[in-house]
Amino acid sequence: MLVTEVDGHWFAVTFDRGHSLLRHELLVSDFGLRTTANSLPPTGWQSVTTVSLRVPGRRTDQRLARPGDRGSFTVDVENEWTHTLGGVTSGDVVQALSGSEALRVRVPQSHRLPQLPDLLAHLLDRYRATDYRERFGFIDQVVPLSKGDPRCADLDQLITRRLHPGRGDGLTVVAPLDLDPESGLSFRLPGRRRPLHLDQLVHAASGSTKPLDIRVHVRDPDGSEIGTRPVREFLSAEAALDDGLPYVLSGGRWFAVARDYFRELKRILDTVPVINLELSKWYRYFTEETYNRQAADELSWLLLDRAPFRGLDRAHDLVEIADLVNPDMDFVF
Repeated sequence: MLVTEVDGHWFAVTFDRGHSLLRHELLVSDFGLRTTANSLPPTGWQSVTTVSLRVPGRRTDQRLARPGDRGSFTVDVENEWTHTLGGVTSGDVVQALSGSEALRVRVPQSHRLPQLPDLLAHLLDRYRATDYRERFGFIDQVVPLSKGDPRCADLDQLITRRLHPGRGDGLTVVAPLDLDPESGLSFRLPGRRRPLHLDQLVHAASGSTKPLDIRVHVRDPDGSEIGTRPVREFLSAEAALDDGLPYVLSGGRWFAVARDYFRELKRILDTVPVINLELSKWYRYFTEETYNRQAADELSWLLLDRAPFRGLDRAHDLVEIADLVNPDMDFVF
């Protein structure tokens, strides 16, 4: 590992597994990602790795045999954050690069070690540039915090206080996207025999010293255990620190959100008309099917839940049109 200073910034150039010697909380978390985004030409994309915001651990790797453009990749900017970008450049200093936190570069064979300061100065300049905002602006919307980031501990403390009954403002209990409670799964805490509803699960864990890290035992409909998940993966939360940035907890991980992002979302949502259908209450023990049936009975609405239509697009397709239909022919989902 080589450590050198360029323009007031320290760089660690590592080889093989040398990066394991670094303290990740001291690193610039988006150096590799932003530098790559600023360096790639429009048709230089070759790889993209995204991570789900809602399903812990779900990564999607997309790679092209030959470089392409943005349209060659599928990036769900609402439900995923971009972990890594990679591609080729047309410059003389760097031939190809990929990056997330760290940056990996391929330089011409003629490159020599005495040229390293010039290379690092070039990469620092590309990191500072703002070109990426035209094509990669979404990478600033939601930025994950590394596990060693001291902000994570402060945010965990804020959320832990909200776990107690009556203090849950900005806190939502939700099963990870890959664990559907309606499929018959049950959830148990260590030392408890009876399964708990998701809301009960969090309150039951609140008396522990580190409730967010308690492992929840997940069982299938036959009672066989299929794995454990920490309580934090069952929470969706918003919080703020003294730095003024909004933070969200999703999929068990903390993310910093761009200051303007929520404002832009609110502006868009404010344009959506609000229609009060005066629906009945959804009690916590209701499944979607239970609620839809009760609402249809109480309001004398047409129930279409689990009644798909065939052949609207192709003859073999089954399409669920809506959950409910009211007398005004409004489709309710």
